[in-house]
Order: sequence, then C-alpha cells, then structure tokens
Amino acid sequence: MAFIELKHLQKTYNNQQQFILKDINVDIQKGEFFVIVGPSGSGKSTLLNMIAGLENITAGVLTINGQEMNDEPPRNRQISMVFQHYALYPHLTVEQNILFNLKMRKISKKEQEKLLKDAVALTSLENHLSQKPHELSGGQQQRVALARAIVNDAPICLMDEPLSNLDAQLRAQMRTEIRRIQQKLGLTILYVTHDQTEAMTMGDRIMVLHEGVIQQIGKPLDLYNHPQNLFVARFIGSPKMNIARAICKEQQLIIEGEWKIELPQSIATTLPQQEEFLIGIRPEHLQKGGDLQMHVRSIEQLGHETHVTFYMPQEAWAAKWSGQHEIDAGTTLSISIDPQNIYFFDKETEKLLG
Repeated sequence: MAFIELKHLQKTYNNQQQFILKDINVDIQKGEFFVIVGPSGSGKSTLLNMIAGLENITAGVLTINGQEMNDEPPRNRQISMVFQHYALYPHLTVEQNILFNLKMRKISKKEQEKLLKDAVALTSLENHLSQKPHELSGGQQQRVALARAIVNDAPICLMDEPLSNLDAQLRAQMRTEIRRIQQKLGLTILYVTHDQTEAMTMGDRIMVLHEGVIQQIGKPLDLYNHPQNLFVARFIGSPKMNIARAICKEQQLIIEGEWKIELPQSIATTLPQQEEFLIGIRPEHLQKGGDLQMHVRSIEQLGHETHVTFYMPQEAWAAKWSGQHEIDAGTTLSISIDPQNIYFFDKETEKLLG
C-alpha cells in the first residue's frame, strides 16, 4: 500500500466552473522524494496545499498511511512544510525560530534540546543559533526553515519552491543538502518546483503538471528519454527540445519542406504517409558533419560546452556540443541527425506517435 494516495483529486473555484486540478491520481511511497513540476499556474502549489490541509478538496480522496485525510485538520496529518518565503520570525533568534512550533505544542525542554541538537547538526547551524534572520545569508535562512521542519519530526515534508529565492550557486548547493537530509532521515518529500533541473537532479520520480492535468509520471530519465507528449518533451531538458513540422514520403523524412533524412523502414512504417506531423530532436543529437546545411544564428560559449542556435522557418533550433568550438554567427554548418534520435508527435493531439 502506498504511503500517500491521491485518488481522482479535483479542485474547482467559481461554483465548479473553473478547474484548477483535474482527476489527479498518484501513489507516493514511503521515503520517496517525489517532485511536482510544471509552469506557473499549473496547479502545483494548490495540490500541495490540499495535501497539507490548507485548501479544501473539491472531489476525490486523499489518504495518508491508509487513513482518509480529506476532512482532517493540518495538525493531524503528520506533515511539515517549507515555503518559498521562509516565514521566519524576524524578532526571534535562529534557535527560537527552530523551536517555535515545539514550544507551542508544549514539548518538554529535554526533548526540544535533543531535537534541536540533531536538526542543527544536519543543517550546519551550530554557530548561528543566537543570530537573528536578518544577520543570515539566504542559504542560512533556508537552512533554518529546514531545521524547523526537521524538529517537527513529521514523516512527510512538503516543500513549495524552497530554493527559488537563492542564486544559482546556492541553489545547486542546497539541492545536494536537501537530498542528503532526506535520505538520512528517511523523509517522504513532496517537492514543488518550476525548475526542471531541480526536478531531474533531486527526484526519485517526477510528476509533470500542465493546466491542472497530469502529463506524465516517471523517473527523471524515463521522462527525458521517453516523453509521452510534446509538452513533457519540451519541458524536460535544457536547452529545450527542437521542434519542427515534417512529412514522410515512403522512407524519406522531409523537415520544413527543405531538409531530407532517409529513415529505416522500421521507423517509416510507424508514421503517417504524406501527412504533416511534428518531430522533436534533443540539442545534443544535432551532430557536426553531415548532409543537412544549417545557418548559424548565435553562439554561446560556456567553457565546458558550446550552444549553437540555428535559423529555422518556425522557431530556432539549438545544438549542445561538449567542449569548445570556434564558430562564427552567420556561417553555414553541415549537420547530421540519427533517425533513432528523432521523436515523432501527432500534430493535433501532440501525443507521441508509435
């Protein structure tokens, strides 16, 4: 039995005229790091708040550890939360912030001291207990919020975009810290983010949401390698997947009416003939050297890899190549694409073909 079960969960407003979440079905296992990812407005935070008991469930059933929780108040759900805005009390010290909820629950001082010691050791806050939040860096404030969640000793921790206020270097560091703490404590974490890099690097499994509807659930590499539709294919991966219109004439793939690739029969027989569909190609699968002539629009030198953007009729394509490549904008490059690395999508439904 799953630790957390969402069965046909729905959320509506305006007398059920406006769906925020529609038919959400997912089972989450104990000790799993489960990431909910999607663009702004997809319903991620609303779903987290429904699980926490901060938002009512319009329809469906939420169970935690086998017990239905739809009508249970937040305090009975064995859940702690870490928010995007750390919600620290500015007039209290780090120690007082961490212990605030325990004091409200009248936990014994001895137990408070034990929980505090363990939490600050995990979050490396031993030297900051007497400081106020304004004396801390963003990363340290985030650690205080984590420590406060840890001392609550709840088996489930909900995190709502907790790293979005940090700079890129700190985000990378905190991703590692949060994962380390989660694994050490065996927490079940539901983690909301719009950042697909966070989702890919932190999650045991990822649920992709778009406009309140589940697009796909799976392990990070499953979503990357086997996207079920165009939205997942473009949302997971950076730079995003290249998309273009194409048709198939017998075994010849014609991209945007200009570039031609010979397909093996095993692929060609799965595609509609002389009927337009969409293709997707990951940037790392555009290779130098080949029969396709493409005009360079811009170059990004990152040191460890090079990003090249090409002109296309509908939208620019990107290539991602390891190492450093001296290329000038405006030049023409010969490119090859292995047919095995092409994704094919229905033009109307945007679902994966084949």
